[in-house]
Amino acid sequence: MKNNINIISIADENEVLHESVKKLNLLLEKNKDIPILLLLSGGSSLQLIEGIEAKYLTRSLTVTALDERYSSDEKVNNFAQIAHSDFYEMLMRHGANVIDTRVHHDESQNDLAKRYEEGLRTWISKNPKGKIIATMGIGEDAHIAGIVPHNNEVHLFNKLFDSSNWIASYDAGDKNPYPERVTTTLTFLRKIDHAVVYVVGDNKKEALDNTLREENNLHTFPARIVHQMKDVHIYTDQT
Repeated sequence: MKNNINIISIADENEVLHESVKKLNLLLEKNKDIPILLLLSGGSSLQLIEGIEAKYLTRSLTVTALDERYSSDEKVNNFAQIAHSDFYEMLMRHGANVIDTRVHHDESQNDLAKRYEEGLRTWISKNPKGKIIATMGIGEDAHIAGIVPHNNEVHLFNKLFDSSNWIASYDAGDKNPYPERVTTTLTFLRKIDHAVVYVVGDNKKEALDNTLREENNLHTFPARIVHQMKDVHIYTDQT
C-alpha cells in the first residue's frame, strides 16, 4: 500500500468508530495551534462528530460539509443535520466558525455552489499555513463525497470533478437517491492534509476492494482519489 494510505482493520464495528474518533482527535490535537478547516462527510461518517473533544472547538477552527445535498429538507441537507447536533451547539458556544451550506431562501443550486466555493477559497486565502482535515466515507458504488461514478462518461466526469473548480453542482440522476448535488471535487480533495475515512458494513467490502486496487480508474470508482491524497487513514471492519 502507498505510504499516504494507512488501513486499520478491526472486526468490531464499535471499535472501528472509537478508533476513527480517536484518530480525528489526535489530528486536531497535533494542529491545535494553527487554523484548521474541518470538512465533515454525511451518512454514517457523520457520527464521528459525536466524539470530538470540546477542547478542540476553538476560534481557530472552521467547520463545513464535505459535500452537500441541494435540499431545504433538514433531514436531507448535510449541514442542517450537523446544525442539529450537540457538536454544533458546542461549536457555537466556543466561538468556532462555520461555512454554512444550508440552502438560503430562493438560492439556486449553482448559487449555493458559488457561495460554497467562495467560502473555501476565502478560508485558504486567509489561512495559507492552516491545515485541512476531513472525515470521509465510501459508498457502496465507491462514490466519495458527492462524487458518483460515471462509468461510460469519462469526459463529463473529468469536466465536473477534475477541473479547476473546487465545488461541482450537478444532477446525479438515478445514480443517487439525492440527485441534486453540490460537492467538493477531486481537485479540492487533493488539497486535504489529513483524512479519516470510515468504512463499515459488509455492503462496503466490494467498494473498498475496488478503491484499493491499483488498476481501477477514478470515473468508475471515484473513491480511488485516496491514492492521490496527502495523508489518508482508513478505518474499517473489513479484512
